[in-house]
Amino acid sequence: MNNQRSTHSKSHLRKEYSAIRKAIPTAKATQISHTIIDLFTTHVPYESSKNISLYHPFSHELDVLPLIKQLHQYGCNILLPCIVAKQTPLTFHQWDLQEESLETSSLYDIKQPIASEHNGARIPDVMVLPLLAFDQHGYRLGYGGGFYDRTIDHLYSKGHRPLIVGIGYNSQYAEKLPIEPSDHPLDIMITDKKWFDFR
Repeated sequence: MNNQRSTHSKSHLRKEYSAIRKAIPTAKATQISHTIIDLFTTHVPYESSKNISLYHPFSHELDVLPLIKQLHQYGCNILLPCIVAKQTPLTFHQWDLQEESLETSSLYDIKQPIASEHNGARIPDVMVLPLLAFDQHGYRLGYGGGFYDRTIDHLYSKGHRPLIVGIGYNSQYAEKLPIEPSDHPLDIMITDKKWFDFR
């Protein structure tokens, strides 16, 4: 019963925070996508991280493409998540920043690298996650597919402990989100206004 209430509450919050994110003017969103680079590079240890997983922006997510370009210039390997199938962990593959080296997932309308024998799965040192909302304890509200939480579980079970970083707008802050046992908190959250350290 509690789990049903939590699911219902999350569904309502997804609609609410999706609308908040969508309402951000395009010009302001574009400006933030550049100004957030300084906060990220100041507070996330990218210099000691070989593989950094980000995402190709989708449905009003904060545009991290300028950040990706900057990190690539700094010599970081840029990874993007790939959806293999429902109810399975994500895999991460390197992206050379060329749009033609991406494909659209057959399950969701998101872009991901084309996996091949020459571009096999890699383990991220830093995972940058999109979100709809985050709270004071570092929990994030995603889209409900559970892909990132399953992936973190899988990486932890294999002895890998990437730094989990959320990125989004300050207006996506919620004081307290409903959580479930499978939810993993963020280590760090970067917004256009400030950064949060939940470790």
